[in-house]
Amino acid sequence: MSPIGLNPSIVSRSDLAARYGVDQAGRWAGTTPTGRAADRVDVSDAARQASQSSAGFRADLVQRVREQIAAGSYETQDKVVIAAEMLRRDALSPAQA
Repeated sequence: MSPIGLNPSIVSRSDLAARYGVDQAGRWAGTTPTGRAADRVDVSDAARQASQSSAGFRADLVQRVREQIAAGSYETQDKVVIAAEMLRRDALSPAQA
């Protein structure tokens, strides 16, 4: 059995390509001439409505963070430690339904 649970002697490469949307060379269908997948975004009605609202948007904070990123001073050791701790905590906590 293969890692994805298919018997390779029964499932051909062309069957897999058709099933998962890739061509025979292993590229995803719908790629650009450079071989990169075409970008696509689906936006829900709720997301559209939320984007119309400016409630909670802090232009001053966004501008300050943009400036820090441009200057190379946004990512600090303290922020990296906090992010790592949050990732560790999330990874160890039971999955939320």
